[in-house]
Amino acid sequence: MKKVGIAVLVLFVGWIGFLFIYKDPARKHLVISEKYEIQKPAESIMKVEDKTAFDKVETVAPEIPGHDDIVFFEERKTAFVTAMDGFIWKVDLDTNKAEQFVKTPLVPPGARRHPVQKNKIVFCASRLHGRKHPDSEKVGLYSLNVDTKTIEPILQRVFDPEPVNPPADSRGIVYAEKTAPSMTLDEISGSKGRDMAFCNDLAISADGNRIYFTAPYSYAGASMSGGTFGEAITLARNGFLWKYDVSSRILSLVARDFNFIDGILIEEIPGAREESVLITETTKFKLDRLFVGGKNAGTHQVVWEYLPGMPDGMDRDSQGRIWIGFVKKRTPIVTWAHANPWIKNLFLNLPSFLLPVPKETGILGLSKDASTPLYFAMHNGSRVQDVAVVVPYKGRLYLPAFTEHGHGLHSIPVPDSLK
Repeated sequence: MKKVGIAVLVLFVGWIGFLFIYKDPARKHLVISEKYEIQKPAESIMKVEDKTAFDKVETVAPEIPGHDDIVFFEERKTAFVTAMDGFIWKVDLDTNKAEQFVKTPLVPPGARRHPVQKNKIVFCASRLHGRKHPDSEKVGLYSLNVDTKTIEPILQRVFDPEPVNPPADSRGIVYAEKTAPSMTLDEISGSKGRDMAFCNDLAISADGNRIYFTAPYSYAGASMSGGTFGEAITLARNGFLWKYDVSSRILSLVARDFNFIDGILIEEIPGAREESVLITETTKFKLDRLFVGGKNAGTHQVVWEYLPGMPDGMDRDSQGRIWIGFVKKRTPIVTWAHANPWIKNLFLNLPSFLLPVPKETGILGLSKDASTPLYFAMHNGSRVQDVAVVVPYKGRLYLPAFTEHGHGLHSIPVPDSLK
């Protein structure tokens, strides 16, 4: 028996050693980043924490499945919800009655109302991990005419930019508009382009002519929820931000080699062309400002880092304040792993269920220029899970829950201090 025990121990130690060195060929795109020391969240954020915010959650339309975004049509007293079942749902805001409105290609995550063609919604469509999708359905940008229920593709292909050596300081690359790698729609429709792998979130310029959209990662098999674990562990720099110019039909690369570019918000300049956009690097707990025009074009600024949660989507309220959803809380084990990257290959080879996944989720409110924290709240996940974005509407903050286990539209009142 003693020999058997020793043999088992040797096999176990050997297995653990193997997990430290084995590199699955399927993970060739996951390059483990250098040591990343994550500090405590900023004291200015913690000072505005409201520990009772989620005690006030109200849930309506329980038939709506987990969803990623909400678009409100105030004049119609209607909301449109991009849901995980592959439908955009319609909600009557007078009665809170919901119904499946239209089936989309694949699954719709981020969406925005068109600022000029007011009867249209522009949305991303992507694969959802674990879901079988028809080969005929393509990842891409689409528009929905809510009057006719007609869905039309805007863009389904991108191109692979020339390989570059990313900066050694772990910062990504931002391109000034005049020097950005670009191709016409005709070029990417041919041999120079490829099918889009991932479209996650988007923003539209005030004139409706420029659509920015994010791809947290773009390798084969990319899907919502499918690669997040690996990206979060490695902090690989696979994130892309694209811009499609509708009038010229030119696609340009805005930024690359960031970690998991997810949420996107344009910083509008009244009467002028935007010079910067905000992005979230979800699995790096960061909010960045990318300068796409003006004197700082081609540079970027870290607005917030070491955030207390994984920042996902962003939106603005009627006063211009920025609201961000924290899909997951930052945990001590993640903080430790980023400071000790030698452990990461083991984590990648372990079954994901062996690693703790936090249930906590939350929200953050910032001033219009993103410089000042106004409101912060975390929740244990008992009422709402996986807040993907915060969508302000008529005195309430709506909290889309991107989870198969959540149903209904959740919201909390705008805090009295911000009314």
